Amino acid sequence: MGFRKALQLVLKNIIAESEKVSMHPNTKILHLRHGLSKEEQLLRGVARYVLGYPLWKVLLHSFLFFRIHVLVGYLQAKRGAYGNLEALIETIERG
Repeated sequence: MGFRKALQLVLKNIIAESEKVSMHPNTKILHLRHGLSKEEQLLRGVARYVLGYPLWKVLLHSFLFFRIHVLVGYLQAKRGAYGNLEALIETIERG
């Protein structure tokens, strides 16, 4: 399964379980350079945890591309801050 498809599954399940994550774009800040918002980075970190990326790879990627919130999202998911991700991992492995 591709990264983008798994990312969409992660987004749907997180939103279904928690009211904390919003799908509205961050409109408070005008981004002059193309990049990811904090929320998008956090969700990519969660997706990397669900897909089983090793910590060292996420750590290296987040520092090389200046996306620290990817690492933060990964660590939060590892601690269980986004609900029951184990069931989501089983769903992705089956599908």
